[in-house]
Amino acid sequence: MMVHQPESAATLVALQSVSQCYPGRQGMVKVLDEVSLSVCQGDFIAITGESGSGKSTLLNIIGLLMPPSSGVVNYQGRPVSFGRGAEVAQRAAGRPIGF
Repeated sequence: MMVHQPESAATLVALQSVSQCYPGRQGMVKVLDEVSLSVCQGDFIAITGESGSGKSTLLNIIGLLMPPSSGVVNYQGRPVSFGRGAEVAQRAAGRPIGF
């Protein structure tokens, strides 16, 4: 999915071909498959879908709280380098993203 944004809007977070997989009983389960989208400063977005469709996972990636299994996440035009634990909380606390 690709969302077109007006050129005048400043892109805050951009996902490029983001996928996320989790281990399941029958092997790896892909909950996000090649998602690309941009969220501009001041945007309000709604993510809907059935239970287990990847909504929370997508929000956690957009909110810079978890890294994707593959793909690129950019924040204000720069690639995000995801850390662990306290690093993630500290990084997210300084970013104007809420959900």
